[in-house]
Amino acid sequence: MPTTPHAWVAPLAGRATDAASAEALAHGIGARLDAIPQGRAGPLGATQAALELGGFPVPAPHVGPQVPLAVALQMLYDAEGVAVPRERIASAVAGVPAELRAPLADLVATVARAHAEASRILPADDIKLLAGDLTLTTRLASLGTTSGDARVAALWDARAAALSRVDRAALAQASVDVAAAVARFDAPARAASATTCDKILSLPLVEVGDACDDTYDALDLVTVDLGGNDVYLNGAGSGVAGAGVGVALDLGEGNDTYRSASFAQGFGLAGVGLLYDEGGSDVYSAMAFAQGSSTAGAGILYDAGAGNDQYLTDLVENSTLTKAATLGGVGVLVDEGGDDVYQQGGLDGFDYGAAGGVALLVDEAGDDQYLSPDLHVFLDTGTGIAQDFGMMTGPVQVSSEVGGTSILDDRAGDDLYQCGDHVRQGCQASAGLGSFALLLDRAGNDQYRMGVEVERSEIAGIGRLSMGQGGSYGQATPPAPATAILDDRAGDDVYHAEMWAQGYGSGSLGALVDEGGHDAYETVAPLVGSRVDGASWADGAGGAGADLS
Repeated sequence: MPTTPHAWVAPLAGRATDAASAEALAHGIGARLDAIPQGRAGPLGATQAALELGGFPVPAPHVGPQVPLAVALQMLYDAEGVAVPRERIASAVAGVPAELRAPLADLVATVARAHAEASRILPADDIKLLAGDLTLTTRLASLGTTSGDARVAALWDARAAALSRVDRAALAQASVDVAAAVARFDAPARAASATTCDKILSLPLVEVGDACDDTYDALDLVTVDLGGNDVYLNGAGSGVAGAGVGVALDLGEGNDTYRSASFAQGFGLAGVGLLYDEGGSDVYSAMAFAQGSSTAGAGILYDAGAGNDQYLTDLVENSTLTKAATLGGVGVLVDEGGDDVYQQGGLDGFDYGAAGGVALLVDEAGDDQYLSPDLHVFLDTGTGIAQDFGMMTGPVQVSSEVGGTSILDDRAGDDLYQCGDHVRQGCQASAGLGSFALLLDRAGNDQYRMGVEVERSEIAGIGRLSMGQGGSYGQATPPAPATAILDDRAGDDVYHAEMWAQGYGSGSLGALVDEGGHDAYETVAPLVGSRVDGASWADGAGGAGADLS
């Protein structure tokens, strides 16, 4: 744990020094991620992998003694300080089928015990400071270290000091315990009732739905649904307002809809949030702080099965920290298959790690789209007609800052990575200030497109800060290198960038390695070195590229 603000260094930063060692490091990380199992054991495997790659402890799960369901529920209410009459608990438990009671009791008791562990992650005053404006806290990770404004730097230093006090051992233990409980959950399959779709269990903070088309809109800490096409309008895998511990399990092959403003769909604020969806073609929609993300906590979203899923973020200015993103903690999103769409509006998200945190996004199969559109701003340049010049996006799509780690592993399919017209700081493997970023695409004919509207940016008065596709910048304090790697293993690929990209370094290693296929490299601004099939190049202070076709 750092002893001074923003002194984090990602454990993988500096491990590679050129294109060859970058390729070897990417392959080693890929081999580690191959060990993640599928199904209900997947969240535990993915959490353990993220902890290891981010330099957190990787503890064995704590498994407490088995207790009856009524006792487990009372443990949860005691942990949360919620008063529920024992008679009401007993009456509700009586309606739960016998075969569900033991697995449900284990899950509820684990959440109660993990709440005590999570309470040690961060002091209450630090949580209050960070949560007072989570969007500001996130933006300051970029602005406080690069703007040169003393007032902005002071705001960041206070929050960086709070993030430096995260108890990483407590965070790791709580997240592993919760993920292990999901792996143990063994509920028998149930058919939808022909007569009723009443909830099997409906109590404060805890709901269990049958194999029906259910709607959840209460602030639950434990939600279990046994099937159907369901709608979640609640936290769905987060604590209350993101804090504490929350778990949602949606079982069966239903096509589900998750819709929330924020603090949902696997989000943790100095706590743990986990959402597991077993199958179907699902839609996840949120504005901020959702979809496997965290601030000083752990957020995990695991979508099993081969459905075509959509992970959407509203196109508003303060959308941030969604889709495997974290400040100072762990953010995990895994999708097992299907042709998926990941869309992130705004800044600071979409596989983004900062302040010593680790973000991991794994997509195992399918033709996927990773989309980071600009926000839009209209300017009158003297014509009397407001023109749409866009607004820069980033850092998104595998970006890391201030000692963070971000990793994206796409294992198959013809994929599209599209990152705005105007890119601020970076995307598609961009790292700075002692951090590490890896975009690993293992197969398919892929397109990487980022920051291509230079002329419109200059007219609008937007500085050109496009960096990515294996681009790194700066050093941390104390001095330590950043490392950014884009490794595409196969296929006929297209790389289109504005500038400072495709294996570019500014005081640190930025590497692009393309291991096969007939590829095209397109840039708006001239780059140093010829980027063609079979070539090697060096660009900037530490940039390296190799096309091994």
